[in-house]
Amino acid sequence: EASFDKSVTISLVDLYGRTLLEEKYNMTKGMSIFTLSTEQSLPEGLYLVQITDQYGHQISKQLTHFKQ
Repeated sequence: EASFDKSVTISLVDLYGRTLLEEKYNMTKGMSIFTLSTEQSLPEGLYLVQITDQYGHQISKQLTHFKQ
């Protein structure tokens, strides 16, 4: 939850450190929801979602992707 308006970059990174997707968004104060769409089919596995704000602060979360 953002305490003030800011711009962020959201990246999807594989465990080899390759950036598979990178998109920039403007966040408004409060809760924001983003949808990341990949043009390619991602193989099953572990990925990192990294969110970096305009000040260089970064949050990383692990994402496990399984095909249904």
